[in-house]
Amino acid sequence: MKTLIVYYSMDGNTKYAAERIKEKIDADLCELVPVKPYANHGPAKYLDGGRSALHKDAPEIYPTNVSTADYDRVIFATPLWAATFAPPLRTFFKAHNLNGKKIALVVCSITGNDAKCFEAMKNEIPAAEVEATLSLKNPKTKRTEANEAALFAFLKKLGA
Repeated sequence: MKTLIVYYSMDGNTKYAAERIKEKIDADLCELVPVKPYANHGPAKYLDGGRSALHKDAPEIYPTNVSTADYDRVIFATPLWAATFAPPLRTFFKAHNLNGKKIALVVCSITGNDAKCFEAMKNEIPAAEVEATLSLKNPKTKRTEANEAALFAFLKKLGA
């Protein structure tokens, strides 16, 4: 099954998770990069990103040069922002037809409070079949047994 991993990462946790998944399954990576970067430190980091997420912005992103038509499965990975997903994913959702695709969702956070984020992503892509979800707590900086067990279970659901 041909798989694409689409991710946005600010602090490197989501990128780390995407790369770990890629190590275990045969997949292509697609990093989403906003044309206008979000503030990445201090209070502005949380205000800028959180406001954008809550307003359901779809920021301009650099072209990805991928076509979801070429893939059977798409894995979306995002940091948790204001109980939802990072806005660059919304831009990707709007630009690509995901009908009939197998979908998997990955959320990286500090708290692990991901239920609303998974629901928000599912609402953006209602015609797609979500076959697995994965929640990781700071996977890059906190390589815990819980994260490894969650990753293993996620990969097993994907048939890896």
